[in-house]
Amino acid sequence: MKRNSPNWSRTYETPLALRLYASPRLGIFSLGAHLFAFAAVLDAGIPWVIRGLLVVAVGVSLVHVWRRHVARIEPSAVRSMRLTGEGSVECEFASSAVRAAMIAGSPFIHPWLVLLRIRTDDGVVHPIVIARDAARSDEFHRLRVYLRQWRGS
Repeated sequence: MKRNSPNWSRTYETPLALRLYASPRLGIFSLGAHLFAFAAVLDAGIPWVIRGLLVVAVGVSLVHVWRRHVARIEPSAVRSMRLTGEGSVECEFASSAVRAAMIAGSPFIHPWLVLLRIRTDDGVVHPIVIARDAARSDEFHRLRVYLRQWRGS
């Protein structure tokens, strides 16, 4: 945020360091959504072979979402972020790699959830799901304010 902005406050000044943790709420939501998908597939009036394949696909999706966004143990999962200026981000991944990135597209900002995509310097886009309980409350609030200001500029 720029110092000459009318909404500028030292509290929301960049750089903003954000450490991401495992999110129990996101885990419960993901598990519920995937259980609903399992039930819908099993109740569908389609051949059992296709139902079996769809159940496997939903199971693989659950494992992927859990490892990447809930537990953050997949190598491509973002473990910490440092927002350094106008949309630029330094990310530390679970594989211990640190990469420079830019925010790609428009983030979704809600009091309970932030969805954003980052594009690393090698061109790969990484989606990031940050639930309110995945970061310290003051850091999560600062992230939401920063993203609102960045999106508005």
